[in-house]
Amino acid sequence: MVDEEIGKALRNYRKSRGLRLKDLADDQLSIATISSIERGIKVRKPKRDYYVKKLGIQNLAELSLNEQHDVNEVKQKLFLLASKIDSGLLDNVLPTFRTLQSQCETNKELLSEYYYLKGKYYFKKSNWNKTKSYLNTCIEICQKNKLFSTNFISCCYKELARVCFFEQNDIQKALEYVNEGLDYYDKDGERQDIRLYLIVGKASYLDKLNLIDESMHLLNEYWESFQEVPDLEVRLNAYEIKASILNKKGEYKKALDYVKEGFALSSINQRHRRSQELLTTWGNICFSLKDYKQAEELYLQSLELEPKTKARDLLVTSYTSLGILYSHLKQNEDASEYFNRALKEGASTKDAQRHCFALTKFADFLIKESKYFEAIISLEEARAIAVKIIFQTP
Repeated sequence: MVDEEIGKALRNYRKSRGLRLKDLADDQLSIATISSIERGIKVRKPKRDYYVKKLGIQNLAELSLNEQHDVNEVKQKLFLLASKIDSGLLDNVLPTFRTLQSQCETNKELLSEYYYLKGKYYFKKSNWNKTKSYLNTCIEICQKNKLFSTNFISCCYKELARVCFFEQNDIQKALEYVNEGLDYYDKDGERQDIRLYLIVGKASYLDKLNLIDESMHLLNEYWESFQEVPDLEVRLNAYEIKASILNKKGEYKKALDYVKEGFALSSINQRHRRSQELLTTWGNICFSLKDYKQAEELYLQSLELEPKTKARDLLVTSYTSLGILYSHLKQNEDASEYFNRALKEGASTKDAQRHCFALTKFADFLIKESKYFEAIISLEEARAIAVKIIFQTP
């Protein structure tokens, strides 16, 4: 090891044991000399050897082994912490973060992962300000220390895109973040799967912006790769988007094949939220095929999953779909009931896109009923939400 590496290793070792410079200074070794050693400035070998032994290290080879052991131990703790966060086991996570902070501060790569995981934790808690703060800190650490091969910057941009979507309904900004994540992606680096997370996210945002041809091109290009991703959520998301776009393009047979395959996969693996989404999409395809009875059954079945998913935002879509169906079948009382349920749920969630869709479809229903004044009120409300999304402050 060169002097700078030795100094860094000694400083990390000292800090990991909670020792301050003044705790180790004595008549033979001043604070200034210790500081010089740790900064990699050349000092006389006897002084450095004396400092090494004072730390309780027998030789520098032992120091290297000890440091690597400590790093591996912290990496294992971060791995287990990440598993808890991904599983939604958040109750006792903060004390673990507090314990790990000092152990991560001496290693920039560990510190970047620490802040990334803290950002993910607060995302799960829907605390958007803290989520953004910790993710941006992770990005700054990686950029400053050139930790591009970790791919943590790409991971952070993926999460920032989701914050943009969930907090502000700013789909365009979410798409920009995803593109930044792809720009920073290191194909030879760690966390290779993050590229496919970003790509399926990009396809989703393109679809929501009604750029369906671009979204479909992306899905087709990477479809085989999606099937190899360990995280099932990526694959299920791809199935839902592809089935929905095929339905919009009038390719109903293909749409049915994909939605059924995706639903089977989500059901077997008990991914209830994805199942709820896929059932509604399946119902939409049946509606397009004029199989109204089957569409109704699928919409109602999607509602049965709500107690498991607690997904109020998905209820907006299911209720709106039932309202459209009953309006088409001239079952106006049922249509009115489900549209009103959709609007009630839409007002209580932050998913502006689903709420706007419900308001505009309810307005269509009111126009058919010759209730023009009420239709105008509904459209004005939708317009106000849309304007707020477009002109909101980033």
